[in-house]
Amino acid sequence: MDLIIVCVGVVLIAVILGVEKGIEKAITSAIGEIPKRMHDIQMEELKSNNSMLIQKDQQLETRDLQVDNYYRSISGKTIEELFGKWANMIADTEKIKRLKPDELNSMIKELMMYGSSETVRIGAIFMQYLYRGEVEKHKDNPFFLLYLGSKLVASLKKDFTGYNVDPEDFIRMKIKDAYIGNKEQLLSEAKIEIERICKDGF
Repeated sequence: MDLIIVCVGVVLIAVILGVEKGIEKAITSAIGEIPKRMHDIQMEELKSNNSMLIQKDQQLETRDLQVDNYYRSISGKTIEELFGKWANMIADTEKIKRLKPDELNSMIKELMMYGSSETVRIGAIFMQYLYRGEVEKHKDNPFFLLYLGSKLVASLKKDFTGYNVDPEDFIRMKIKDAYIGNKEQLLSEAKIEIERICKDGF
């Protein structure tokens, strides 16, 4: 009987120790899994957030394309005429001075209606340049107004055709001797200042 009790006791101790080691192992394993589980949860959240951001970007792109297509479909001829009017001002810089207020107001209105947000922003800078008397301030460097106007026309061209054109290319098409004397330096100064104004404001 004593032997049975001792055997049962040994078996119980072995079972308890085995269970205890199993519980310890289970706890250790569970604790060890926490960082991996946390990482997995964070990765799932990141994937979910990225997926939502991508969907949002796609929705915005789709919306922008729909708006762009809408304006192009109803106003292709108008945009072409608007582009032509502003391009004519670059081809004949004296035309700015001869523009009647009604004609200029019409061009501004059409620019606001059909230009992209970037084109409208450059148009606003162009008009502020005129309103503030910057033309007179830079009368020794005619490239200031010419570069700003070319930048506006380049933005309109992008709106109309989707192609990027360097504003300097428009100026070099207009002025055959852009590389002679100090004209290249004047153009460079105008470009730096106009780009600064477009970035930071007046």
